Amino acid sequence: MNSNDNQQQPDPVSHGDNLVGSQPASAHGVSDKLSARAPVFSDGMFRRQLILDSLIRGLFLSFLIVVLFIAATLDKGDSIWWLMPLIIAMLAWLSLNNISARTSRLLPHLTMMVESDPEAAESQLAYHLRYRPLLRWLRLLLYHRLAMLRHRQGRYDEVAAICSAILNQPLGPAGHSRPNLLLLFTESCLQRGDLHGAYAGLIQLYWTPMNLIEALQRLALQTRYEVMAGHYHVAIQRIWQKVQMAEIMPPVQCGIVHAMLATAASGANEKELARWLWQRVNLLCTARQIEELKTTGFAAGPIAIATGMQAVNAP
Repeated sequence: MNSNDNQQQPDPVSHGDNLVGSQPASAHGVSDKLSARAPVFSDGMFRRQLILDSLIRGLFLSFLIVVLFIAATLDKGDSIWWLMPLIIAMLAWLSLNNISARTSRLLPHLTMMVESDPEAAESQLAYHLRYRPLLRWLRLLLYHRLAMLRHRQGRYDEVAAICSAILNQPLGPAGHSRPNLLLLFTESCLQRGDLHGAYAGLIQLYWTPMNLIEALQRLALQTRYEVMAGHYHVAIQRIWQKVQMAEIMPPVQCGIVHAMLATAASGANEKELARWLWQRVNLLCTARQIEELKTTGFAAGPIAIATGMQAVNAP
């Protein structure tokens, strides 16, 4: 803030360290957009937004149909004034759809921002979630990005609530997000120690078509669930197939899965297998990473097997 601003605004109102009134209104608008924070997720607010979107779009569509009907039944004569209400209604409908079109173009950028700049991603999400009306599937995808952001921030209770709310809705064109929503939900349940919720998420994952990256994430989460639940013999079933799949992962995530399988092998009294798996862990992870694995109980995000690739490929 420069001295000229202070001279033009000699008596600003102080709020903490900021001086309100010393910036032009346009600057305030930009500042609000950049500093906005998405509120704590509320299922009631989420449902109200979906209802309002449908209601507003339904009212405008009804108005457009009525105008078209009246225009078709009027005695037009030589006048062209009857076209004006029709043009206004069409422009209003196009304006409504333009809100969704502009927001949908932002989705790939938001996906990358969640990883590269969470603060900016939160501001953008808070700003665009206030838009209405939005197409139903588009609002669901915005909330999906919010779940990704909350997962990045470690707010697992909120992630589970958001994913559960979205998955309880008809996804329609947002159906491609279902595997990632289930993965986020399952890991959030594991982070919270909710084994019942994690089991429900894993069951749905096995009925959901997914790509290779998502299948690797499912393997990591399933193994972690089985170790946490004490199902050691189940965890080491088809062990060599699981090891082969783990080898596709980046080194740290591969080491995490090997460490979980080694723990399961020890629990199942398969000492030779456990020793071999721990040898693999020592090759894949540093001593510090191994110590963190033992301390955190494998809480070091198996979901992030290929975060960078996921950020680029996500719609």
